[in-house]
Amino acid sequence: GETTKEKLLAALTAARAVLPPPDAAPTPTATSAPDRVVSAPPRLNTGPQADDRFQVQPDFGRRSSRPPQVHKKHPPCTDTRHLDSDAFLQHLQERESYADQAVHFERLPARAPRYAETSTPLSPPVVKALAARGIHQLFIHQAQAIDLARAGRNVVVSTSTASGKSLCYLLPVLEALAADRTATALFMFPTKALAQDQLRAMRELVQAAFGDDRPYVDVFDGDTPQWERPEIKGRAQLLITNPDMLHMSVLPVHTSFARLLGSLRYVIVDEGHAYRGVFGCHTALVIRRLRRVCARCYGSNPTFVVTSATVANPQRHVQDLLGVDDVSVVSE
Repeated sequence: GETTKEKLLAALTAARAVLPPPDAAPTPTATSAPDRVVSAPPRLNTGPQADDRFQVQPDFGRRSSRPPQVHKKHPPCTDTRHLDSDAFLQHLQERESYADQAVHFERLPARAPRYAETSTPLSPPVVKALAARGIHQLFIHQAQAIDLARAGRNVVVSTSTASGKSLCYLLPVLEALAADRTATALFMFPTKALAQDQLRAMRELVQAAFGDDRPYVDVFDGDTPQWERPEIKGRAQLLITNPDMLHMSVLPVHTSFARLLGSLRYVIVDEGHAYRGVFGCHTALVIRRLRRVCARCYGSNPTFVVTSATVANPQRHVQDLLGVDDVSVVSE
């Protein structure tokens, strides 16, 4: 009624009377807390009796100024010529942007290749696969690594870049498959790009070796679609993964990979130099879990083959990484 309306208007008038004017500065007190700006969306109050003192003013914060653009001191290279190693080195030396960056140049004489035969001849499917790639002889370090791996010895291959280290672990795996078509192998690469590159090479190799009866090869990582994972778990004989997936999606549910772990002959750790520091410590513990699960749950004892081109002390590094003392080194 009118009485209630009059009381509300009187209360509103009294409240306005005790509020300071909009332009008045706040009076500091000994116990007053520091001013704090609270962001809130504005209230829509566009009526004829709108009062700015009752409006909640939005505070969108101060937009950080855009950092000044750093102009390049040197123009980008636009040379599109095909350069060999000597021409490319000369090109770098001539560019002003590379001034004082390269402090030493040394030319090493080429060495004549040294070939060797494995102690036991390779099986016909493996010879066929090598011939498909135009390979008819093995380098001495490849033959040594293959012999050690086939004998069940953990091995680290530490040779120069582009020396054919991948064959040091691929050929023992193919030999195991040629002797036992239920054999399996686990390949661990530190990056997804490297895993995808090796997937293509491995599929071509097993296709050349076994034809339509080739083993199932696939990648199991974070990009693997969920609907593909059950088939990979059940069929994969050569599984490519990484330490994170081994820790998160393989070992916690190892019974889903019983077929793989029960017949596991080889574990390949490529780019061994990447496993250092905290990442290396975590990977070393994951590998110990893998070895423990294989031994206690499935009775398998896989052979480890580690490759790297940039390890100063490969034997000690791989011993710490795998948690084993029996590690043979192939370095030439």
